[in-house]
Amino acid sequence: MKLRLLQQLSALIFTTVIFLYFLPAEASGFPGTIREKANNVEVWAYPDVSKQKSSITTNAIRRLHEYFQAHGVELSRYAPKLLLVRNDADYKNELLMASTGIYRNYATVSQKAKMSGGYAFDSAIIIKIHDNMSDERVAFVTSHEMAHEYQNLMSPRTRQHIPQWYIEGTADFWGVMAVTELNPTANSAIQKRYLDILKEEKHAPLLLLLKTNTEWNYVRIRAKNSSITYAFAYQAVKRLADSYGSDKLLELFRTMEERNRKSRYPFEQAFADVFGLSTDQFVQQYNKELERLGITIDTAPILPAKLANAPSVPDEEPPPLEPTYKSYRESWKPTFVLHEFDIIAPPPGMNWRGNAQEWVDKAEQAGWKVMRDPAQPAVGAILVRSNSATNIVWIGIIREVANGQIQVEFMGNKNTPEIDKMTFTELSKKNFVGYILPERLQ
Repeated sequence: MKLRLLQQLSALIFTTVIFLYFLPAEASGFPGTIREKANNVEVWAYPDVSKQKSSITTNAIRRLHEYFQAHGVELSRYAPKLLLVRNDADYKNELLMASTGIYRNYATVSQKAKMSGGYAFDSAIIIKIHDNMSDERVAFVTSHEMAHEYQNLMSPRTRQHIPQWYIEGTADFWGVMAVTELNPTANSAIQKRYLDILKEEKHAPLLLLLKTNTEWNYVRIRAKNSSITYAFAYQAVKRLADSYGSDKLLELFRTMEERNRKSRYPFEQAFADVFGLSTDQFVQQYNKELERLGITIDTAPILPAKLANAPSVPDEEPPPLEPTYKSYRESWKPTFVLHEFDIIAPPPGMNWRGNAQEWVDKAEQAGWKVMRDPAQPAVGAILVRSNSATNIVWIGIIREVANGQIQVEFMGNKNTPEIDKMTFTELSKKNFVGYILPERLQ
């Protein structure tokens, strides 16, 4: 009798485990269901988001993909998930789940939920879709947020040094481009809407002052229309594209990334090299165009002195979070190596997760070629050493291989890159784990 009960109990446990293992994603706590997949981007949606709206997002993704693919920029299989929600409450909840406090440097999450229609994180894009949103608006917001992913691909290391007006202005420009295929009149309609916003506001900040997220959103919160900064930046970028060609917009991102590999190369220098005039000269031309429309340019600093000199913004806001790169803190020394690896490696660059001790195994599982023999290094590979007894991990990137010896660069204790030399024999005695090569497995 006991044996039979044990057999029945074992069968029940086995059945339960199998059921839980194969439980569909929509029943496992993930909000919504997967609708479609477009160019490696999974489109998820809350049940109350119409299928028509989710189809529009996939069409926008495909259009943007075609454009960037034609220019040599392509999302790999490490692409973001896109989640569609329908109301402010769901949007706010998803923002909190995706990255608690990411907006604290200028507004509460509640304010952000009311102000925006979408946000792009490292591995997820969340878009709010209301019932009364036009198809063109859905496509535009989708394309704008996806454009940020392509910006990250073109400038994984230097995007943070590109001013906010250029980041958001180009995202809007590519968003309009994608929508124009859906509706040929969308371009002029969006341009008219943005001009109307500027004329209604009657004044705008100096473009060069919209450098950081803090300045960008300080203006948004206090304006009559929170789209004021987007209107201002889009018109500026459109002027650049009309005058010098839209390909130049991509070229600036690539130039920043390439020129910053060896030495400091500021945005202002990249702008001058790509467009053939200084940022000051461009802003003077742009200001004259706005003044002809009756728009006054404010040249005073955007932030009050107490905010401009403080590490955080308004007193009622919590302190800002530390910047991250692919979910790792920028101040963490191995993050320097990840930046360097992504410059050399093919897309998607670093796409594994986990503790640094596990990186070699995790990278291999994510499709990267690894070597566990100290005598098989490669230039551009990540070197991982780990002492399991002390739980200390040492991460560096290989710069040179010659005569049984490697030169490896790493972030030193003074937060400046340093170079060390080691022979293969020394490596084998120094807690060697393996190399992660900048090569994808075939």
